[in-house]
Amino acid sequence: MSKRIKDTYQKHLWAFISANVLIFWSIFVYGTIDFDKIKLNLYEFANAKSFFFILSPIITLVLNGIMPNSIKETIVFWKVKNRLPGCRAFSHFAIRDPRINIESLKNKIGEFPKEPDEQNRV
Repeated sequence: MSKRIKDTYQKHLWAFISANVLIFWSIFVYGTIDFDKIKLNLYEFANAKSFFFILSPIITLVLNGIMPNSIKETIVFWKVKNRLPGCRAFSHFAIRDPRINIESLKNKIGEFPKEPDEQNRV
């Protein structure tokens, strides 16, 4: 059985989230990043002021796992209909990006699709 790509970097993700929680907790509690105070006062994670910072990465990971891609795409790209950037690949991005050789691209794929779903597929 092949591993999901997310499984290959899960440990790194948790380490990154933990480091971020400690840094933001330090800023929230002390007003600055102070690693000495973090080491000496890790027990303060139990207080109510820090409770949100403990739960936020856990809630984020759970929501990421159960939330449908369509909702995540809407949140990221701020579009409800045809939300993926690929839906505007030829009608918007290709004609505005000077790095793209339009003629060469037309030779490779033919006439550019007009419909957003088709643009995304191509």
